[in-house]
Amino acid sequence: MLKALFGSAGESPLSIRRNLASEYIRAEIAHWGSYHNHKEQMAWGATALFLTGATALSLVQLPRFSISPFLWWLFPLAVIVTVVAAIRFVWWQLDLREVAANRQRATGILAIRWLVTPPSDADLKVEPDPCSGRPTFPALKCALSEVEQGYRHRGSEDPRIAKRLTIIVMVIWGLAALVHVLYAGFSCAGFRSFP
Repeated sequence: MLKALFGSAGESPLSIRRNLASEYIRAEIAHWGSYHNHKEQMAWGATALFLTGATALSLVQLPRFSISPFLWWLFPLAVIVTVVAAIRFVWWQLDLREVAANRQRATGILAIRWLVTPPSDADLKVEPDPCSGRPTFPALKCALSEVEQGYRHRGSEDPRIAKRLTIIVMVIWGLAALVHVLYAGFSCAGFRSFP
């Protein structure tokens, strides 16, 4: 790393900057790969927990007890709030996973381009990233734009399809749990006795 920062004797400033850019690109690929894995694990873990809970709630025989209608409605309301919060959390994690995947892909594309054609002095100009404010290369922003536009033309390879299917399954499971809770409450003899 010190050699990349200070260079060896007789090394040009452009060569030193290329070495630093190479180190930066390697670090970015590793960072976004790790972040992608973390977000994926969070999303699928939360989805699995939600589906397990919704399945258990849908299959369990709910106890029959006599309570006022006002208090009874708190239980379905809690189910609705939980379903909405879980879906929003998973959506958020999958959005961040998509951002990480795109950035990792774009950084990989830039690394390959710079292996084929070493970056020029203009390519190594650093600007703040519009999203994070972190310093980045304009060429990296161009590669990111290419990655994001590429999904619009590929159809089934779009990672957003998995996100949409996950959310659809979560909505169906959440509705099944809610219907079960509502049916159990309405069929409860004690609930029917209240006006």
